Amino acid sequence: KHPSGVASMSFRTDSSALQLQVAPLAVGRKDGTVSIWDLSPPSEDNPMGRTLLFEMKKLHPGGVSCLKYQPQEPVLLSTGKCSNSILMHLFDAPDHSGRLWKSRKGHTSPPQCIRYLHPATNGLASYHDGTDAAACQILSGGSKDRTLRIFSSARSVLDKEYSQGQGLLKKSKKFKLDSVAELLLPPVTAMSSSQARSRNWGDLVTIHQNHSFCYVWSTKRGAQSGPILRQEHWNVSTMKAPPPKSTHATSVAMSSCGNYAIVGTRDGTIYRYNVQSGMARGQYPFKEPEEKGPKKLVRAGDIDRTMKSLEKKFKISNRKSDQDREELDVIVEFAKE
Repeated sequence: KHPSGVASMSFRTDSSALQLQVAPLAVGRKDGTVSIWDLSPPSEDNPMGRTLLFEMKKLHPGGVSCLKYQPQEPVLLSTGKCSNSILMHLFDAPDHSGRLWKSRKGHTSPPQCIRYLHPATNGLASYHDGTDAAACQILSGGSKDRTLRIFSSARSVLDKEYSQGQGLLKKSKKFKLDSVAELLLPPVTAMSSSQARSRNWGDLVTIHQNHSFCYVWSTKRGAQSGPILRQEHWNVSTMKAPPPKSTHATSVAMSSCGNYAIVGTRDGTIYRYNVQSGMARGQYPFKEPEEKGPKKLVRAGDIDRTMKSLEKKFKISNRKSDQDREELDVIVEFAKE
């Protein structure tokens, strides 16, 4: 009995299942989990009949919509109610487990920031001016799922999600999180790209909701690549005090040369960063560096201070003259001898 309720079922009919003496049944739950059951009765050759073979927990957040085994193939198609995805799992392992073979995914909620990857001067991409499928790619972000995706209006094979790090699924299971989205960056609010130095370093910069840092991405690798753009005194660790809210980024632009990123903040300050090194290269309006150590109050026209400084000078000069006289007397006596 499934406590969360059954949403969809599908039987597997390929010959490989008959050779392994199993009768798999895929069951999709309302909590998004997909379970594979063996319906064959127990026997001498198969004492483990009518048992759970494999389970994929929370495969579709929000619940499973439909399951369907391909006829005469060990391939299972699954769709979700809220995940906005279709997944294809292949069952070719001896232990009857399945692995993700192909997938098509989109945002689980409406995106708030979209733009062409490298827009032309007129802002349009067309085959008439010699552009190819790479020029028809659209960056999409700002959704509540915290993902940054790229879609192609010419070839759906180029659709993918940009990676924000390796092993996020394992980390979410290790820390017992509800979903991987809790480990991702906040939703994207603005982005800017430059194709000039895309072969050398990252060519895409993004800013995020209620966030002071900026992140560099590589559209060639389809992943976060490069340093975090921030001021030197801003803390990166979540265990320390975060930067003030007045430094939250509100706008971003990359230079045409691809070397610099210009970031505007809530308090009106504009920061400039080097995209390759991540180091700060100035700000507007210009802020002079603060002097370290306590400042002493100096009063103009203080007669006591003037007299003390003069006394010190006289004492030093007197000591020096006395020392010179003693050395001169020693030299004269030595010459007489």
